[in-house]
Amino acid sequence: MKNYSSIFTLAFWGWCVALTSAVGQVTTLPNSIGIGPSTNPAIPLHINKSGEVMRIDGASNPFAAYYNNGLLKGYVQTTPTTLTIGTSNTTSDLEFRTNTLSRMLISGSTGDITMSSRLNAGSGLRLTGPLVVSGSSGAVGQVLMTLGNTSPMWVDVVQNPQVGFEATYSSSITLAHNTENVLSGFTENWDDGSMLNPLAGEITIPSSGLYRFECKLSLGRVGNNPAIEQGKLRFALYQNGTLIRQMHFDYKINGLGLAVAHQNFVESVKLSQGDRIVFSIVQTNESTTPILLYVNGTGGDTQFRGYKIY
Repeated sequence: MKNYSSIFTLAFWGWCVALTSAVGQVTTLPNSIGIGPSTNPAIPLHINKSGEVMRIDGASNPFAAYYNNGLLKGYVQTTPTTLTIGTSNTTSDLEFRTNTLSRMLISGSTGDITMSSRLNAGSGLRLTGPLVVSGSSGAVGQVLMTLGNTSPMWVDVVQNPQVGFEATYSSSITLAHNTENVLSGFTENWDDGSMLNPLAGEITIPSSGLYRFECKLSLGRVGNNPAIEQGKLRFALYQNGTLIRQMHFDYKINGLGLAVAHQNFVESVKLSQGDRIVFSIVQTNESTTPILLYVNGTGGDTQFRGYKIY
């Protein structure tokens, strides 16, 4: 009788050898599976075919690690409190895609984050809770301002500030005939933004924008000088020493020594931060006599006012 048991045993081992060469090298152990040559039996699932591709490892904090040409490139890891997705070197970027298109890229070398081509409330970046910026967060009321290609910085909000002044004189002043009088020695009624130097009569513009200047001139006779019928007055505005605005008035002073009508100067001027403004008056009359910028402590006094529109 033939020994069929021996024949069956030889056939079985021949089949195993043939199967092994057909499917490649797979190592199955009680606690691990290895695919490819030179796998590590301590790793639960180790793939090392034509260079290491992937491994799943870790007991308390398991991770899946991915390789390219034998170099570790990225991993997914869990801990009791977190799920981490990351790269392992400075040359590997972390990219998120939808519909095969790049939506967000985190640079491995710099950490810079690049979002898709637009950020808006509709489809780019939407916040449903408060925005919290850690680290250097600036002072209360500041905003984060971009500075081109350099790092942004926290700055104060540039609003339309309360900027303006009103001034008069504590007593009447004399305007000589045919002489330019640069006005100074004011008494401030108020000055928001500290733009007026009352003693020098100089206004320093605190921020660029459109400014409006309003001047009410109350004129009076000096002593017993005769009445004036043909008075001429030029009120001017100087910016950094250059004449930029002027207005000419005719005036009369009656026999009682009072101006027939107040003269009003109103101008709006676009100015830059740091500009210096002064007022100037030249007056002439047929009697070649001086006159007064009149102040008597009432609402009809000479007044000077300036403020920022925007």
